Amino acid sequence: HAMSYDDHITELRMHLREIAPLADETTPAEVQTTWEAARLEILELRGEYFVLTERAITMLDNNPYPKPRRMLEHLQGLAALARKYQIGGGNLGNRLVDVAIAEYGIQLALFDSALSGKVIQFEGRSLNTQPHVKVDDYKSPDAVGRIYFALDTDGLRFVVDHIGLHDYS
Repeated sequence: HAMSYDDHITELRMHLREIAPLADETTPAEVQTTWEAARLEILELRGEYFVLTERAITMLDNNPYPKPRRMLEHLQGLAALARKYQIGGGNLGNRLVDVAIAEYGIQLALFDSALSGKVIQFEGRSLNTQPHVKVDDYKSPDAVGRIYFALDTDGLRFVVDHIGLHDYS
């Protein structure tokens, strides 16, 4: 599998953030990034290894999460992780949560006790969407971001069903 130009750009951006993190959470880039701009970049992340449900796509319009740039960066990391997952045939050489934080700077949780049994129907299959990226934690409810997704072990892909605040129901 040769990497596409866009995959190279995504990976380079991710590495740049690791070696030169932004000094402040609210930088001019953050202020200038709207959900409309972030939406376009998020939709470009889609591929055979990274799928957005209709529900997730709809959430990109008028999203209440206050930091679209931060959400985009976490989705870029998740998409890169999904690509690695697919290329490795589901084997990352280490635990998914460990690879996510070490290589992509995103914090994953594979379970959410409040959502036990959370399942979606997607392309005729039942998928568990408890796994999630913690975009922000320990903040007021209107600032806690989450990306809920399913690990499609048969399709070797991540299926994202929720992008936004913590309130996944």
